[in-house]
Formats: sequence, structure tokens, C-alpha cells
Amino acid sequence: MVGGLLGGGPGMHAPMRGDGPGGWTIHPARLPMLKERLAITPQQEPQWRTYARAVTAAWDSRRESYRQVGSESYVAIERARSALAAVLDPTQRDRLNGAVPPNACCDR
Repeated sequence: MVGGLLGGGPGMHAPMRGDGPGGWTIHPARLPMLKERLAITPQQEPQWRTYARAVTAAWDSRRESYRQVGSESYVAIERARSALAAVLDPTQRDRLNGAVPPNACCDR
């Protein structure tokens, strides 16, 4: 169970899946756990960094104003997630899909 493996720790009692603004991504503090769980390789690192930056930017926007997290943030995260998924092996992709399903940000 991905949520159980990636949850836990101080302030992280909820499962990873859907804990973002509107339930569409993970909290940036959980990105290191997801990266470890996915076993990101050096070749996958550029796409991982892009995905992590998109998630972090959306959360930073949320802090400024929850209502200002707009469709551009959702699209940026989904594009970055898709690019990351494209370089993952099948096992890694299954883990990513379990933690952050495809189009989770856009099914609103």
C-alpha cells in the first residue's frame, strides 16, 4: 500500500494520495519519500526535479491564497507528472500511479 509506506512521520498521518489543494497532489514534504519509493535513477532526475518544482509551486501558491491555485497549476503538475511517468519503468510507474493517479489534478 503506497499511502501506508509513504505516510507516517511527524505531521504526516494522512495517506499521501490526494492530500494536496483540492485533493489533487501530494504535500511537498512527502516528495522525498515518493522519490525514494520510486527509486529515481540519475537519468530520471531531470523529470523528477520538474515534477517536484511543479508540486512545490502549486503549494506555495496555495499558501498565498487557496482560491488562486488555478488551472495553470493543475496543468503544470499534470504535464510534469506525465513527463516523469514517461521515463519510469513499469514498477516505478505503478507506484507513482498509486500515490498520484494520472489526471488527479484535473478531475474536478
